[in-house]
Amino acid sequence: MDDIAQEFRLYLISGERIVWTGRPALGVRFSGRDVFLVPFSILWAGFAFFWEGSVLTIGALSPMALFGVPFILAGLYVTVGRFLVDAWARSRTIYALSDQRASILRRVLGDRLIAVTLSKAPQLRLNVRGRTGDIEFEQLVSMFGSRGWGVWNPALDGGARFIGVENPTEVYQMAQRGAGGV
Repeated sequence: MDDIAQEFRLYLISGERIVWTGRPALGVRFSGRDVFLVPFSILWAGFAFFWEGSVLTIGALSPMALFGVPFILAGLYVTVGRFLVDAWARSRTIYALSDQRASILRRVLGDRLIAVTLSKAPQLRLNVRGRTGDIEFEQLVSMFGSRGWGVWNPALDGGARFIGVENPTEVYQMAQRGAGGV
C-alpha cells in the first residue's frame, strides 16, 4: 500500500479496496474558462487601479480613497491570486479510487473528504489535455448555472473531481468499471 493509500485507510468502508491513488497536477494551471476570465479580470483590475489612482491624484477625501481598496484587492485576486490559491490547494489534495468510491482528501484549513459512490454517481465526465486530464464524478450546478466560487478556484469548489491526473483515460475506465459501466 503506497503512502496515499495509507492516508485513505481510515476512510475505507468494510470490504472496500483501493485500486488507484494519485495527486493533481501541480503549479499554475489554466482552463478553457480562462479565455473569458483572464480578460475580465484584467479589465476589473485595470479599472480598480485607474479609479484608485484618479482618486489619489485629485486628492479626494480619504473615504473615497478607501472605497477603491476592496476593488483593487478583488482585482489582484481574480487576476493573479486565484491561480496561486488554486495551485496551493491542489498541492494539498490527494485522490483515491476504490472498487466502490472516488475519494478526494483536501488538506486546506483542515481535512475535508469528499467521496462519491461510483454506482450512484449521476455522470462521469472525462476531459483530456495532453498527458493529464480531469475526471468529474458529479455535476454541481447552482440555480444560476455556475459552480459558484468554483469559477474562480476549481480546487476549492467542493465538487467531486480529480483535477490534472496522469493517465486520465485509464483512471476513467477504472471508475467506469466501479460505476457498473464498461
